[in-house]
Amino acid sequence: MQRYNQQNYHLAAALIARYSLTIMPESYTRFRDISVSERILNTVFLLTVGLGYLVPWAIYYTHQGRDGVAGLSIADVTINYHGSNDQTRLGSAINGIMEPNLKYKNDKKSLQNGYKTRRRTRLRAENRPILNRDCIKCHTLAINPSCPI
Repeated sequence: MQRYNQQNYHLAAALIARYSLTIMPESYTRFRDISVSERILNTVFLLTVGLGYLVPWAIYYTHQGRDGVAGLSIADVTINYHGSNDQTRLGSAINGIMEPNLKYKNDKKSLQNGYKTRRRTRLRAENRPILNRDCIKCHTLAINPSCPI
């Protein structure tokens, strides 16, 4: 009987020792205690997760409101990448990335309105001085051959 109790005691002690280590570790590994390759791996992982958190916010703040309604919608992304069907190409650029280049903000309304011919949209005569003053300095064939202006 004593031998049976002693075997059970050792078995119980072994089980407690084995499972207490997996359930509750006695010490934790600190960042300063791990190898350099593990530090690099952990740092790259945290930077990737942080960048993955920031990119949607950047997309939201750069694309929202293009359709005139607050917030981000599919129409905002479509206008940003494809353009708008109810505006000329110049009009959608003036509403977007080229807006800070205008010297006077009231010129924006004038540039948005063009008249459509059979094949393309033409600018009105009153828009030429605005384009010469604000746009031609960057949109010339010598500086940027891919620009359509």
